[in-house]
Amino acid sequence: MKYLISSVCLFVLFFQSRAQIGSVSGPSSSASSTFISDPLNNRPYYGNNSDIEGNTFFSSKWSAGSIKTANGIHYTNMTLKFDAFRNEVVFLINDSTFVFAEEIREFTLNTGSKNGGVAKFVKSNSVAGSLPPKYVLALAEGKISFYMHQKKNLVTTTGYNMADRKIIEDRNTYYIVQNGNSQSVSLNKKNLEEIIGAKWQEVNAYMEKNNLSAKSEAGWIEAINYFNTL
Repeated sequence: MKYLISSVCLFVLFFQSRAQIGSVSGPSSSASSTFISDPLNNRPYYGNNSDIEGNTFFSSKWSAGSIKTANGIHYTNMTLKFDAFRNEVVFLINDSTFVFAEEIREFTLNTGSKNGGVAKFVKSNSVAGSLPPKYVLALAEGKISFYMHQKKNLVTTTGYNMADRKIIEDRNTYYIVQNGNSQSVSLNKKNLEEIIGAKWQEVNAYMEKNNLSAKSEAGWIEAINYFNTL
């Protein structure tokens, strides 16, 4: 009997060491239940090649976050990163990194920065078919929605008598979705006025009162969020 109890305890410890425990809700589970995700059911994440310089991630730090799958399951209390170069959500279990096997529709990262510290990403084809086929960062959502696609480009530089260097460079593109239509935009006052339309005087007065710039991402976020309340 003592041997049997010891064997069961060892099995439980081994199983828990291969798993992550967190909250889950959705059509096939109760909101108060837990899930155990075996990393063997997901895909290992191999990271950067050693010869690539720069950061492929939206944030280099691990963040608490949540995931909603295409099947409507909501996983919370996870430890996540977003590899913007590979367009993959990476999660951590016992100091090992894995990629979700299920299709992800939406995820959040508690970064402590934008949008009150929570960065929300959505699969672009769930927003508008004309957006790039990647995840986009939701900066403002409502009658007018404002998204950013953080593109990570791999650039190779050459020099005389020097080895080639592979460098990751950021290039952000902004999109507006309004009445089901999407368009890429440059951040300036003329474009913002055209997008806001008939409510521009009210929005412009709000921006002037709060010293908001139409050339900045933060200014556009505040202006569009204000418009969405009118």
